[in-house]
Amino acid sequence: MIFGRTKQKPIIKKLKKMQSDIEKGKVPKLPETRTRQEIITEIFVGHLESIGLQPASDSGFLPSSQTPLAKYLRRLGVTDDIIDAVIAGLAEEESARAVMDIVEAAADTPEINLHGDYLTRAKELAVLEWKKRKQFETS
Repeated sequence: MIFGRTKQKPIIKKLKKMQSDIEKGKVPKLPETRTRQEIITEIFVGHLESIGLQPASDSGFLPSSQTPLAKYLRRLGVTDDIIDAVIAGLAEEESARAVMDIVEAAADTPEINLHGDYLTRAKELAVLEWKKRKQFETS
């Protein structure tokens, strides 16, 4: 690790590799990227920690893209737009059953396509997220 970053190939090498793959008729491997929200959150958290403060862990204080549910869905390849839509839908529901129904409905779409244990875990995280939001709103 160099200055807080992991050592990576220079971007020019990555681009040349991608160009080479395209010329050979292969599908190039896309480089890993972070969203603007992730970059801003990382900078913000870094500034907080540098002055001795810890960011709150309640989802009411974290950007929705940094909640456990959002991170879980992102690891499964769900796009940020879909994640934001799901989380926005959770905030409007009045019961845990309705929250699980939203996750089930979203899981059936081609963009998400969750089944089995992955769907069960997504429901658990969604209900926890919903409960934290409701608790925050009532306090």
